[in-house]
Amino acid sequence: METENTEPSNRFSEEGVRFIIEWAGELLKSKKYPKSLVLNQSTTIVDCGHFLESMIRTIGANHSNALFRPTITQLYDFKAKLEQG
Repeated sequence: METENTEPSNRFSEEGVRFIIEWAGELLKSKKYPKSLVLNQSTTIVDCGHFLESMIRTIGANHSNALFRPTITQLYDFKAKLEQG
């Protein structure tokens, strides 16, 4: 059984989407994120606060549309990068 702090096995399920949106919202409120971040070879986030706000709104409005799965994945990748240090 998964706890609130454990990442769901299916990122695209209702539970997985709720988990990542809540995580992003808590991070945004705490302001414990870098100003900018190199996510991968082709993605640099220049304003992490704006990125989080945008992702929360975009995923919240479109999570049931399969075309937005890469957006959900990108937010999970952001989370992993921050946890990586």
